[in-house]
Amino acid sequence: MPRRAYQAEFRRKVVEEHVKGRRRVSGICHEYGISAMTFRCWKDQYQAGEAESLVAPDRLAQQLRQAQRRIDEELQLKGV
Repeated sequence: MPRRAYQAEFRRKVVEEHVKGRRRVSGICHEYGISAMTFRCWKDQYQAGEAESLVAPDRLAQQLRQAQRRIDEELQLKGV
């Protein structure tokens, strides 16, 4: 079975369903078609204070690209 990439927002949502006491791990894994091992990895990251890594990698990358474009534009305007 090929490895599937999940969006950061999805991973955060799934973990928070359990962490906030709404759902059991087995039910979450069954509903979303993920393994318990995958869930545990996401939850460990979340609880280790790495919620950002679950929340925003895609958004962070986009923000970094936008910031780099703004820097490049400023440098062009200054003739550097």
